[in-house]
Amino acid sequence: MSGKALKPTLSGTRNKTRKRDEKERYEPTVFRDAIITGLEDVGNSHDLLLKYLCDTTTGKLDVKRYGETLLDVLFVGGIIAPGGAIEGNVRTDVCLIKQEKDMVQSFTNIFIQFIRRYKWLQNTLGEEIRKIIMVMKVCLTEGERGLLGSATAYLLIEGLVTPNILSGLTQDHLLKDEISLSFASSLFRTWLKEKDMVSLTSTLKKASLDPSLQDIFPAGPKRKSRSH
Repeated sequence: MSGKALKPTLSGTRNKTRKRDEKERYEPTVFRDAIITGLEDVGNSHDLLLKYLCDTTTGKLDVKRYGETLLDVLFVGGIIAPGGAIEGNVRTDVCLIKQEKDMVQSFTNIFIQFIRRYKWLQNTLGEEIRKIIMVMKVCLTEGERGLLGSATAYLLIEGLVTPNILSGLTQDHLLKDEISLSFASSLFRTWLKEKDMVSLTSTLKKASLDPSLQDIFPAGPKRKSRSH
């Protein structure tokens, strides 16, 4: 009798343990591979990309759990490892930084429409851009930093991210080799095409960047080495 009474308890314990193990298993590289396969299947058709992302979010892949991984792939094509390198050097060209310059707004609109449908990703979006800014010396070329700056301007204008994500632009490691310059220049140009100087100044003040512009845009001998 006592043996029979113990059976359900032991069985239940095993089931709970198994469920807990399954719940705790974290496999961002598996998620990355699935997303990259899906992105490359639809290619650079931005309408199909948006549909794929929406279908994925309501499908089997756990986008809520792997939101940061999803945004890593959409921005830079792969998972950003600590320090800025791309995890395992696995990446896709179906991402923001591989777009042609004149397609950045269209690609950014995918983010805008996607985040508006799934608002729980909005905070992750801001943290994602903040993270990329901090490691863009490692993971982005100068041209790619410009594309990110332009996309960030659109996202700021739409109110999907807040100005304080820009505060890292004055970090010493980004100022040293003028890493912030291409990002900020592109952001300002894009903003002024869409809005005006008054709104740009207001945004910079909210990011506590207004007094720091002379650090991002150095004058004098340091600039002479640059062709622009």
